[in-house]
Amino acid sequence: MQIYALRPDIFEFEPLDYNANRGIDIIARNKSENKITEGEHWYVELKYLLQTKKFNHAFEYLRWIVCWDFDKNVSIGTELQGIVDNDTRQLKTDKDNGINIYFLDAPKKANKVQVIRLKEYLKQKLDVEFCME
Repeated sequence: MQIYALRPDIFEFEPLDYNANRGIDIIARNKSENKITEGEHWYVELKYLLQTKKFNHAFEYLRWIVCWDFDKNVSIGTELQGIVDNDTRQLKTDKDNGINIYFLDAPKKANKVQVIRLKEYLKQKLDVEFCME
């Protein structure tokens, strides 16, 4: 939230409500020109590490996951399981204007969940690097 307060321009969503105590962390809406409807809200989940253990939310209404980094067991092609049966998503990647983008995808699901790997994202967008030893 501090990064968003300083540089809201680097995120595609606008937080409307934030609460990391329990449940969904952020309720947000799209900032892009491709808004489906002005009133449509999405969920944003915050994680320190994106891990392979069972995800503690359903993917159906998630639009973004913001994590600091990926767990050592997570790589492109890794499958993550939501709390709903048969809700498995595979981590995929692509590039958008030279920036790595990550998303969780399933062939028969309507939405992709964008994963923002914050450590890498800040380096690519702002040339800011954090050394944690």
